[in-house]
Amino acid sequence: MRFFFAGLFILFFLLTVNAFSAEKGPEITVLEFHKEKISFVSKALSARTSEIKSLDPNFPGNTLHSFHGAFIGDLVSKDVENLTLLSADQYMAFFPMDFIREKGAMLAWSENGRGIPRTRGGPLKLIFEKKDSLHPSANAWYVTALIPGKGQGVPLRLVKGDVVHLVSGEEYLEPGAVLLDMLVPVPKGYRHTPLGSVGKQEVRGFIVEDLLKRKGLSFDTMILKSLAGRDLHLERRDIEGKEIFLFSHKDGVPLSVPCGGPWFLWVPPQQYPQLAEKLPNPDSLFFIHEIVLE
Repeated sequence: MRFFFAGLFILFFLLTVNAFSAEKGPEITVLEFHKEKISFVSKALSARTSEIKSLDPNFPGNTLHSFHGAFIGDLVSKDVENLTLLSADQYMAFFPMDFIREKGAMLAWSENGRGIPRTRGGPLKLIFEKKDSLHPSANAWYVTALIPGKGQGVPLRLVKGDVVHLVSGEEYLEPGAVLLDMLVPVPKGYRHTPLGSVGKQEVRGFIVEDLLKRKGLSFDTMILKSLAGRDLHLERRDIEGKEIFLFSHKDGVPLSVPCGGPWFLWVPPQQYPQLAEKLPNPDSLFFIHEIVLE
């Protein structure tokens, strides 16, 4: 009998949590970039629910769909000039806010009265009310984070236990930093404003092993935390004796999030093909802001 009542209590608790979650509605993580850190702010979207009746540009057909979501213009302050969206698969989309408001960009979580499944870009995807002259790649799927602005110049956090070491991108002026001319990898995605140069560019940063030695930090496991996508776990043997790079600047300018910043990991694929295969992109992990050492 005691187990019976315990089971009823657990069932009641689960139902209560589910009801609360359903009432609270979906959330988006808004990343606020400060001088020394990034704040992760959860913002409920259901309080600003709107509806768009539209074709789904990623699927064929002539039937209008009813999308419920929140207009991005209602989620950010009026002084924001541009905006970056990040997805769970490290896809990014970068827009001027004037374009976002003009086209009626919405973060949608419901399609024809049902939650949007992952096979159709959910649980949260970008839909535009006005689609004229809009490239299909602008319709980002699996959206997890919203960044007012470009997000530049934030130090890398090296965390071991209770101690946090901040690594400023300006430290490339110190001994141990590296400078390379290379074809710089960039995140897949949509950029309303083109990146510009597509040839070799100068990137600045550190060899990971050298940076940790200079800070006097040892580890068995390294967890690289990205603003989008899963954390990357590497063992000491993955790093030791290898020229694996962390970059923070391109052509002398701090990396923006649309360019893979504030930091990105680069593994030369021809030198370390097995390690490169662990990365979500062919040779890179983008949007890094923190490394935890265990």
